[in-house]
Amino acid sequence: MMQMQEPPWLDGAFHQTQAMARALGVNLTTAGALGLLPNDAPGRMIARCQGCAFSEVCTVWLSECCDAPPRAPDFCVNKEALDRLAAQCGAP
Repeated sequence: MMQMQEPPWLDGAFHQTQAMARALGVNLTTAGALGLLPNDAPGRMIARCQGCAFSEVCTVWLSECCDAPPRAPDFCVNKEALDRLAAQCGAP
């Protein structure tokens, strides 16, 4: 049986999207299960992250941000969605 390989960008974009959400106190899987996030939203968020020109800046921001930043950085292509989810999930 042939195993499908993920596109090379998916791993980085997936993890970067998850890391940004976690930095804001958001668990995307839980948000989806609670109905706060449409089923197709994580895939769209990952695709936006994959196309973002600020990947390196994001990596630095994630490594230097405080434990619970109040909102996503202005350069984040998923800022609106992540800030909304953080507010709905009760993140600081």
